[in-house]
This record gives sequence, C-alpha cells and structure tokens, in this order.
Amino acid sequence: MDHSTAKIIDEFCNWLNDDKTSKHNKEKKSILASVLKSNNSSQESLHLLDVIQDIRSLNKSIYSQYDLYLEDFKYEKFVKKLEENSEKFISRINDSMSKVLSQVLALPIAAAIPAILKSNQIEVDNGSQIIIALALIAYATICYFALTVQDEVLSNIKKQVEQFEEDGKIPSSLKEQWIKDKKQINSLIEKQKHLYYVMIAVVFLVIFYGSTKLISAIFS
Repeated sequence: MDHSTAKIIDEFCNWLNDDKTSKHNKEKKSILASVLKSNNSSQESLHLLDVIQDIRSLNKSIYSQYDLYLEDFKYEKFVKKLEENSEKFISRINDSMSKVLSQVLALPIAAAIPAILKSNQIEVDNGSQIIIALALIAYATICYFALTVQDEVLSNIKKQVEQFEEDGKIPSSLKEQWIKDKKQINSLIEKQKHLYYVMIAVVFLVIFYGSTKLISAIFS
C-alpha cells in the first residue's frame, strides 16, 4: 500500500469518527454501506483488499453522497425554521391587540354607568359624578397607553418580518413559500392596525365624553 493510499484511508477514518459531526454518524455509516454494496453488487463477498484497491473511487462516491445528504439536511432544517418563524410571527400578531381588547371593550360599559344609575332612579350628586368622570378618564388614558405599546409591538414585528428574509438567507427554492407566508403575515398586521385605529377612536370618544361630564359636574 503506497503512501497516498494510506493517507486517504487515514483521512477517511478521521472523517468517519469526527466528533464535530457525530450527530451524522448513523448517516455516514449508512452511506458507506450503500456505496460498498453498490460497488460490489456483482460479487458474493467483499474482501478488505478489494476495498483498499478501490479506495479512491469509494472515497469519492461516499463524500459525494454525504454532501448531498448535508444539502438535504440543511434544506429540511430551514423548512422547519421557516415554518416555526411564520407561526411565531402570526401568534405574536394575534396576541398584540387581543391583550388590550377586553379592556377597551369595557370602556363603553364604564361610560354608561351614570346613565344606568339614572335609569335605576339612583341619585348621583356632583361629587360622585366628578369621581366617576375622573375614573373614566383615567381608565381610558390607561387603555390609550396600553394600545400604543401594542402598536409599537406590531411595528417591531413588521420590521422583523422585513429583516427575516435577509438575515435568514432564504434559499431560492423556499422563496415562493416565504412570499405566501409573508403576505399572510402582513395581511394580519394590517387587520390588527385597523383594529388599533378603531379602539383608539373609542378611547378618545370616551375621554371626550368623560371630560364633558367632568366639566358639567364641576360647573353645575
């Protein structure tokens, strides 16, 4: 056995037992078995000398198949990453405005308290009206700041979506899928933005209503 052949065998052994790629050991052995079987399909038994003599050809075939396996592995890994990130974006978008939705929906009920008391023929003096109006304005103000925080979250998500394609280095084979996911994500963001504008309008209306009630109670 010449020096070059011994070197190839030594490199192959190091590759097969490389700790850095130990998670692929099963696939390496499977590729090795497949190549040996394919190259010696015409023989009933396989001899070590035959392997050594044909080591250059075997080595090339094994490395070629391993490279193909790694490409598939990376592709599948990125598909999973793409799916996980798309789901994560959608989940975060759906959570953004829903966190304050119940608080804002309570505003009209809170604003209706004076009318409810009046309909039940419960007298509310000016001091009580001032307290109710101040509480309503304070609650609406809290809702306003909570909404602005969630709007900022939506803006950040949109920026992250725009950066994901560049940072993730999406392969051309997955760009079509990402375009569909991105379209869905941006559509959800726009819908949440519309919901934000509606809720902000409700907040401002309640603040205006509370302010008029407060002024009326003070000067009456």
